[in-house]
Amino acid sequence: PAALGTATAPRAAAAGQSSDRLIKRLQAASGEILNVSDAMQAASRAFIQGFDESQIVRVMEAARQLSKIAGKDVVEAFNDITVAVTTGMTRQLKTTYGVVIDAEQAVKDFAAANGRAAEDVTELGKAQVILAAFFTRSAPQVRALPEAHRSESEEVQRLRNNLEQLKEDLGK
Repeated sequence: PAALGTATAPRAAAAGQSSDRLIKRLQAASGEILNVSDAMQAASRAFIQGFDESQIVRVMEAARQLSKIAGKDVVEAFNDITVAVTTGMTRQLKTTYGVVIDAEQAVKDFAAANGRAAEDVTELGKAQVILAAFFTRSAPQVRALPEAHRSESEEVQRLRNNLEQLKEDLGK
């Protein structure tokens, strides 16, 4: 047991460093709007759905830009995108963010390109296909919006989340 604890300590430390790095990357991608709790929740939800670190950060970058179109906060946009991609229910992306994805067709195209039947694509595979389609289809909207400066809405979100973070830190 003692040897097991010693052997797993480096892995645990690496996982901690990795999660700290991801949180920092998500905070940067959101325009420093997210507090630590929001970043951890967003990351854990996306990891459960099979996204890797770079995909999670890219979704956050897109969510920041698309939230400006929809008048929503960044966390809400991130969650909307994650749910739509992982469930295949992409209609909300069209109505809320102007991103049109035919999830069923994307999966069929992927399956045909790989010599498989669409029914044989796993749920995780479908989510990855829809995520790739999301990145492609959202690119024009994401590029069209300025990134460098925070909008007034983003500044309000950042201040609100800083206050939440302070409350959490004081409660520890």
